[in-house]
Amino acid sequence: MGNIDIISRIAADRQKAKEIACRVQDKCSKGDSRTFAQVLQEELDKQKAIKDTDQSTPR
Repeated sequence: MGNIDIISRIAADRQKAKEIACRVQDKCSKGDSRTFAQVLQEELDKQKAIKDTDQSTPR
């Protein structure tokens, strides 16, 4: 799954998108020296990992 698919899925859920944006902004404002894009990429990777784990769990 690519980043565009992850972003699209997150954007469909406005609350989740706001939460991720707030987490990224909080990290940047608390002194994280990485760029906004790098922190956002980290959050997207976390979402991808969650999605991959959910799909691999047998139901």
